[in-house]
Amino acid sequence: FLGLAVAMALAPGMETLPRTALAGRWQAPARELPRGAAPLGLAAVPRQPGLGRAGTAAAAGASLALCSAIRAALAAGRVSGRRSRRDRNGRLAVHRHYYVTGPGWADEVARIFDPRPEGPEWQRNLGYRGRPRLRLLIDGEDLVHSYAKAKYELTGKWTGPLTAGLESALRFGAWRGGVPEDPQPDRSPEDPQMVPPEILAFVAMPADLVENLNPSNLCDGFPEDLRSEIGRVVMSDEGYFVNSFIWRLQEQRRLITWGRSERLWNAKPRPNALLSQKYYKEKNVVGFAKLEASPVVLGQAMGASGVLRVGQEVEALKKGRLVADKWLPSKWMPAKVLAVNYDGTFDIQFEMDFGPFHENKKTNLRGAPPVSLKRNMRFWGFGADSMPAKFRMMQELNYAQAVSADDIRLPGMVDRIGDSVDIEGNQDWFVCSSRQFELYASGTSYAKKRLTTFTQKFQLGFRWVPTTDGSDLRFEPVPNETMALSLRAVHNDVARQFAEAASADEQDREKLQKYQLFMSKYEEDMREIKERQGDTPSRPAGPRVEKSPVDAA
Repeated sequence: FLGLAVAMALAPGMETLPRTALAGRWQAPARELPRGAAPLGLAAVPRQPGLGRAGTAAAAGASLALCSAIRAALAAGRVSGRRSRRDRNGRLAVHRHYYVTGPGWADEVARIFDPRPEGPEWQRNLGYRGRPRLRLLIDGEDLVHSYAKAKYELTGKWTGPLTAGLESALRFGAWRGGVPEDPQPDRSPEDPQMVPPEILAFVAMPADLVENLNPSNLCDGFPEDLRSEIGRVVMSDEGYFVNSFIWRLQEQRRLITWGRSERLWNAKPRPNALLSQKYYKEKNVVGFAKLEASPVVLGQAMGASGVLRVGQEVEALKKGRLVADKWLPSKWMPAKVLAVNYDGTFDIQFEMDFGPFHENKKTNLRGAPPVSLKRNMRFWGFGADSMPAKFRMMQELNYAQAVSADDIRLPGMVDRIGDSVDIEGNQDWFVCSSRQFELYASGTSYAKKRLTTFTQKFQLGFRWVPTTDGSDLRFEPVPNETMALSLRAVHNDVARQFAEAASADEQDREKLQKYQLFMSKYEEDMREIKERQGDTPSRPAGPRVEKSPVDAA
């Protein structure tokens, strides 16, 4: 590098690289892809900085070329480093929006928690405003262990995991499934929708609890007298034991299973079902590093934005409209995805095929700043005061909210997104689990925000309540704080059936009283004026001087 520096110093006419090339930036490509999906677009190619001109010194020509190449490589490396930092820290181009507020989500929560199979009573002037089918995922492993523990506390008899709790959960309200009946079959298409949604309940459970060579490690398999009394553990034709109740869920396509290794991530042996039942704890914390490595239950439920991502270029069907007393039919137009909603719809923006608004000014041209096209053309911004109503209407028509996947296709494709992808399967599901899912400290801020938003809106707990005779337990879902506030504000008839939702106002009052008490104490402390300490010095200001031995003598 010393020789190169000398060669560069000997070049009198060499020009340095432009500063913009060394500090060049470009938009980071969208690298956040859903699990199992391939990128649908090409990544942006970085801009290559230009090479400096050779100097007038002929003796330094070869050195100048080498120096220019090295400096260009250094600049490209510096820019690529900046690009990687932007991809890691920012990810601004791929941030997704999950809008879960509004009456639709509140009606869905009321339908999930209502113990009546027919659902809550909707308002006549509004009706039901949510999704037509709701998908609910039950954490089967957590449920069977929790019921066995509650049963042990009630009866004092210790057993392995039991499927009776899973059966009780599937019988709650409309969780058993089935298409509800229309209370008004002869209603007009313009009337509000009064049909409650269908609930599709699925069970997620590891495969070793469903089928195993050792019957004691299965659900309803321990102890042996209980196994023979329940009679759900049977021998299959392949020579291993299976739980018949859970196996029937597989035949109904309501079971989601996965295999697990015999060892944990730290190489320790995985505990069997009996050890897991012995050391089971409610609200167990489950940690993971990133959303792509989340547990199966969470990864299956967080299905929104699994097809398209924000910022992706697509083609959407723009609805027909009446413009200047002429009907413009529907047509496919280029668009960009602005938001991915939790219900499987997308907010898009069509391509603007008309330019900004200009005013043809004929008088007083001297004081008006002209544009480069014509002198009598003055540019106006996109403010509401400087645009006519027609232009604003044309601009607003370029935005479309809650567009279905049936009206979107990829550029250059004939098939629509809804023809090849199950959009309902890529929505956010409700999850019934008492586990607490948390990201490690190494997780990104976007992933933490996404997980927090999902758990607040879609994860619900449960508890076991003794029956009236006290001989058994019944299942009861427990709403979280966000769901309880929604039920209390919108569907009070459903909220009365749950203590958490019915006492939502009382909790708010307790918080308010706590804050008021804190503020009153703070005001009292502010009124008391503390006495100031005196300003008389307690020791000499100068350094302490000791007498020398000569002066002491």
